[in-house]
Amino acid sequence: MIINHGTLSKNKKKHTLKSSEYKAITTLRKKVQNNKCKRVVIAGIGGSNLGVKAITDIFKLPIIFLESYNHTHKPRKGDALIVISKSGNTKETLYHYKTATMYETVHVVTTKGNKLWKHAKRQNYKCSSIPELVGGRYSIFTAVGQIPLSYTDFNVDSFLKGAKDMRDICKTTHVAARIAHSTSANILDTFVFHSDYESLGKWNRQLIAESLGKKKKGFLPTVSIGTVDLHSMLQLYLDGPFNVLTQFVRVPTSHHDTMDAIIQNYSEQKKVWYEIGVDTTAYDTGAYMMFMMHYVMELGQKIKVNTFNQPAVERYKRIMRGEK
Repeated sequence: MIINHGTLSKNKKKHTLKSSEYKAITTLRKKVQNNKCKRVVIAGIGGSNLGVKAITDIFKLPIIFLESYNHTHKPRKGDALIVISKSGNTKETLYHYKTATMYETVHVVTTKGNKLWKHAKRQNYKCSSIPELVGGRYSIFTAVGQIPLSYTDFNVDSFLKGAKDMRDICKTTHVAARIAHSTSANILDTFVFHSDYESLGKWNRQLIAESLGKKKKGFLPTVSIGTVDLHSMLQLYLDGPFNVLTQFVRVPTSHHDTMDAIIQNYSEQKKVWYEIGVDTTAYDTGAYMMFMMHYVMELGQKIKVNTFNQPAVERYKRIMRGEK
């Protein structure tokens, strides 16, 4: 993974990095994992599936997502149902949990000891716990991500190694802090240059919105898809009134000539941007997602909000449960 500081200022003493320290160039030895089922069906919503959905779209994994009431699926031989809900009482997820008896394999991922956990144990389903202190948007490296991905041939070990290495890089070089503290933008745009990465941008959107939108503070997270949005949004980005920080995500299959021209255009217009180059590997994907978590936590420190709670949305959930 390569991080290019782009037009961000270079004079922040606390977070100044040497150019070599901006580059976390990594290599990966692929390991072969055994396929444990033909297809994975995930019943979950929001933080319980957005991270896995992003990875599924990038690597074309055999995973189907049941997110809302209108999503339907007819199980077939070899399917594994993974039910993911931290609270254990997410209405949409429990709606699909009712079909669990139709599957050969059922694996429930929830908080240990809640009603869903106890019911799954009584049914002799496999169970994995979610750490109580980890919110859904930060949970991709827990059982929320590891369990469904492990049922496919995705290299989970390499994914976690990339995350651990990026965690160390962020601690030692302060690269996430350096970027977070170098701009006063109030709109954060993730501009991916391949449609397979749109879901990764949406994972970013949740991470930013739920972590930072508090106390009348925060950033509006947007997702742009190249090259399509060059023909719909670019005029506004380059000549509009908004204060936007753009993160360009470059992957091996990006249209590089177009991307280079757009980045040059942004620089000429004095727009603030930085670029992240991500190889299509489990390692780089883990590194990128860990970088974003550190980046958001640094933004939270900057604007002085708690990045780990989401008090405003808890009320509607209580209403849904019939609580006062």
